[in-house]
Amino acid sequence: MKLKLTGHFLLAGFLLILLYCTKDISAAFLVTLILTAFYTFFTLKSLYAKETKLQECINNQAYSLKERIKELNCLYKAFKITQNPKNSIEKVMNETTSIIPEAWQYPEICCCRISFQDKEFKSPDFKESEWCQACDFHYEPDQKGKIEIFYTEESPEEFEGPFLEEERKLLQNLAENLQLFIERKQTIQNLNSLNEKLHITLNSIGDGIITTDKQGKITNMNPIAQQLTGWTNTEALNKEIEEVFAITSSITDMEVQNPIKDSLKNSYIVEMKSHTKLTSRDGSVYQIADSASPIIDKSGKTYGAILVFRDISNEYFFQTKLKLS
Repeated sequence: MKLKLTGHFLLAGFLLILLYCTKDISAAFLVTLILTAFYTFFTLKSLYAKETKLQECINNQAYSLKERIKELNCLYKAFKITQNPKNSIEKVMNETTSIIPEAWQYPEICCCRISFQDKEFKSPDFKESEWCQACDFHYEPDQKGKIEIFYTEESPEEFEGPFLEEERKLLQNLAENLQLFIERKQTIQNLNSLNEKLHITLNSIGDGIITTDKQGKITNMNPIAQQLTGWTNTEALNKEIEEVFAITSSITDMEVQNPIKDSLKNSYIVEMKSHTKLTSRDGSVYQIADSASPIIDKSGKTYGAILVFRDISNEYFFQTKLKLS
């Protein structure tokens, strides 16, 4: 607006000077008209240049936004793939290679390869080239995998060869996502293996073993415990310990405090006194010796308790006879 007003004042002043010098109104008006035309032309040209530059800026921002949306979609898909607990490592690798090329600036000439252990997973129409962007991911202290992105044709120079700075960040996020998935998968496999070994060990022990959570509800019973209580592991799961492990005094026939409850309450090992009998679900009675211990982690937090007991009926009756004789 300031430029426009200044131009008008200059034209008006020039017209007054012409009138004063020439005294010819028509000649002065003609010259002024020509100058006005030139002024208008250059003003419009300047405005057009500004508008063109603004439109170019808008187009660049729109293109940049489109690229960021592609990258976010890729990250979202990759996250969904790795969060599915049913997906194997091989399936995650294959699906990840298939979604990566579409997130890069030139998807029509982009391909991907993931190297993991002794295997390679490649996107469709894979072709290795000199235009490569790569990122490592670690899955063991001395083991690592790699994601590699290739352009099969030469492209304009950007931040990192033909690749954008945002594409480098995207690649690092994808590598981190794979690393976390593999670590989680290996942890689950290790835990399953450990649980299987523990299950085999418990089942091989000759004493009855019952484990509970910190509320005293049963989480597992080995075969001997199932045999002596008359409850299967499935039936006893989440039952209160008193309901399955029903013990009374052999002398008074009165109910005895369950050692699991004492162990959880006081956080120490509890051994049952002599003359304790267990009544099975089918009515069978066993003289038992047992002890309970809390399950405590390194930080001192109690997660549950374990009860170990055995049938001492023959020993008990033999000792009773000896005392009576």
